[in-house]
Amino acid sequence: MAVPGLLAALLALAPGCGRKETYEAPGGDGKLTVDKKSGEATYEVNTKEGKVKVTTGDSGVALPDNFPKDVPVYKGAKVQMAANQGKQVMVQLLVSASQQEAGKYYQEEMKKQGWSNESSMNVAEMTMHQFKKDQRQCVINVVKQDQGCMVQIMVEPGS
Repeated sequence: MAVPGLLAALLALAPGCGRKETYEAPGGDGKLTVDKKSGEATYEVNTKEGKVKVTTGDSGVALPDNFPKDVPVYKGAKVQMAANQGKQVMVQLLVSASQQEAGKYYQEEMKKQGWSNESSMNVAEMTMHQFKKDQRQCVINVVKQDQGCMVQIMVEPGS
């Protein structure tokens, strides 16, 4: 899918705070709308393959409306980024816990919510868990940071 390449290429053109701009991709392959205000930015990419919406913010952003209720969010986590592509949702959280604590939390809490752990991997300063529930998949990456850890959660709907 060309969407990530288009997004990466056009983000460099993003305007300053308090502005809304739209950029067209060469050849009419898509467009990017950038809306920045008060430390938060929303990027919407529309292409023939679909629509992607990404929201980021220095002070945190809200979880997407379609974030699954059966996927836990670590207590006190700050949502740094939220993205939607169709029914797929991804968030990036800043957590004050250690990588080990957050990884264990997600193993235990996902199980309580009825998810089965399909695989887990620990590599240096990163832990990855892949869960399945019904036809849905959820991948959770926990990466050590200078203080605490960063947690990425991606949930894909079933077919």
